[in-house]
Amino acid sequence: MTDEDVRSLLHSLRDEPVPADSLARVRLAVAERSEAATDLKRFVMPWKFVGLFASVALAIFIVVLLRPAKHAARPTVKVRSEVVVAAKEVPPPAVVKVERPNTVAKPRRQVAPETKLNAQDIVVRIETADPDVVILLIGD
Repeated sequence: MTDEDVRSLLHSLRDEPVPADSLARVRLAVAERSEAATDLKRFVMPWKFVGLFASVALAIFIVVLLRPAKHAARPTVKVRSEVVVAAKEVPPPAVVKVERPNTVAKPRRQVAPETKLNAQDIVVRIETADPDVVILLIGD
C-alpha cells in the first residue's frame, strides 16, 4: 500500500460511524497505557530523591573526613640545661694618659698611684637577657 491508498481508505472510513464498543475498547487501552506510564513515573521519582540524598550525605562525609584536625594540646616547652663555662682571665685594658694643652691653670688633683691587680681582684659581670639574672665570676 502506498500513501495514497492509505489516505483514500481513511477518507472512506470517515463517513462510516464507529461502533460504541470499539470506541470504548480503544479508550480503555489508552487509559491503561497512561496509568502504566504514570505508575512508572511514581516509581522512578522517589529514586531520584534517594540518589540526591545519598550524594549529599556522601559529600558531607567526605568534607568531615578530609578537614584538618584541630590540635587541642599545645606543644611542650623544652627546658634547656644551663652549662657553666669557665672564662679566661683577661688582663684589664691598659690605661692611656692623654695630655691636654693647659690653657688655663687649674689646680691639680692628686691621683692615686696605680696598683697592680691580683687574681683576687678580678670580677667578671655577665648580664643575661633576663634582667633578674646576673652572673658574677670572681677570681681566686
